[in-house]
Amino acid sequence: MNWRILPLGFQQFLLTMALASLAAYVPSYLHITTETSGVILWASFGTGSLSALVMLDKMGRKPVTCIGCGSCTLSLLSFNALPLTLFLFWLWFSAGIVFASTFTTLAELTETPIRGREVGLGFFSGRLGGALGTLIFPLILYDMPTFFITLGALLGIISITLSVYLMETRGTELR
Repeated sequence: MNWRILPLGFQQFLLTMALASLAAYVPSYLHITTETSGVILWASFGTGSLSALVMLDKMGRKPVTCIGCGSCTLSLLSFNALPLTLFLFWLWFSAGIVFASTFTTLAELTETPIRGREVGLGFFSGRLGGALGTLIFPLILYDMPTFFITLGALLGIISITLSVYLMETRGTELR
């Protein structure tokens, strides 16, 4: 296992925990249909992903990953201070940046014989966080600000860790 991917996997776990829990319960909070909620959330996510794709080769994987993770951190820390729709757009847009840059980096950090396994572990980390977030969200309702602020603080730590330890893979040849 490539130990450099652990922060990326933990980042996926935490971020998908927040996204999945929100996606499951946002329609009832905003009093909108699931379809409308899905369009809003996925349009924000898609816009963030496309933005990352434009930035990845110009700025590099490491800065884009850190910018996206830092932006997610700020949005989660601002949960109580923002209208819910603005919070959701900002978080999902930033998450799109994180996912596009993270999975590009994961693929480029690992050698061909183990690339599928490493990317799969990163993806699994996110899905595990999403399942857990959806499962425990009813308990989170009692103190949502603390939940999102805690996730934001942990993502902030990960963002700092990535800015120091993540290897830049832009322009490197895949092995």
